[in-house]
Amino acid sequence: MWSSVPDEKYTNTVYGENMFKYVLFNKDSLVDAIMTVINFKASYSEKILSIQDDLRQSEMSKFANILDVFDEVINVQK
Repeated sequence: MWSSVPDEKYTNTVYGENMFKYVLFNKDSLVDAIMTVINFKASYSEKILSIQDDLRQSEMSKFANILDVFDEVINVQK
């Protein structure tokens, strides 16, 4: 999904604008682009895990609320 591509005229047309680009035949530029991809992936993974935890907590809360409703229904019938 994420990768580094050469910063050439054709790049945006072929790969799109949202790519990590490096200067062709420039080792430092390539290393920087690779490190950016690695750091971006790590950051993205952390964000996904955080969102997943938030959703899990939200769903657990909903489940608890549903169980509370059934408890109320049972109590009313007694």
